Amino acid sequence: MGKAGFGLFPVSIGVLFFAETALVYVVSVLNGEIDEALPFITTSADNRPQSCIFSMFTNIISFFLMVVVYVRYKQVIGTLSTFDGKVHFIVWNQISRWLGWFSGIGWFIVANVQETACVTVHKVGIYMAFGGFTVYMIIQSYISYFVYQGYIKKSIYYTRLYMTWLTVIFFISTVTCEIIAINQFQAVFPLVPTPPPCNRTQVSKCTKFLLPASGSVSCAR
Repeated sequence: MGKAGFGLFPVSIGVLFFAETALVYVVSVLNGEIDEALPFITTSADNRPQSCIFSMFTNIISFFLMVVVYVRYKQVIGTLSTFDGKVHFIVWNQISRWLGWFSGIGWFIVANVQETACVTVHKVGIYMAFGGFTVYMIIQSYISYFVYQGYIKKSIYYTRLYMTWLTVIFFISTVTCEIIAINQFQAVFPLVPTPPPCNRTQVSKCTKFLLPASGSVSCAR
């Protein structure tokens, strides 16, 4: 990615995500809208001026992600031109491109439809964003194992593989803990930001914030 002049794009995605999270958190705490120890940032992000910060940053992330996915797609195509049995991997590369763009659309939905505006649409966007990119990383790791042997260092491949596994773990934790939380108390307290017990919901929120970090590291390598 760096050789193509796009090395900063994957890193920028992670930096932008954590910058927007930090800004929304600080503004929400200063306004007294969330518990600083157990924050529900996705809910407070629908309030002004947090919604403006959240939307601007996340729309940029959506665009950067689509650029990164396309550049990676073209890189793999270029490598496959000298690779035997390339038809099989061309198909997988095309599938991963569409999954990456599917994830980018998910980020766009998350940016423009906050949780308190329409919970269902927001949740769909989240699962598109994180779920689509998780599968994208799995496919890219699979392609890297077979195609990039002799082209990249083993350390780079293993970094991608480790980040992929971390992303899978984070995504499963996010979905599982959120479903458990909904079944236990969100149906009873839909508007309460931190209803007891809140441990599973906090695990879901924490792993949700770790997902972009692992994805950015993987794409940057």
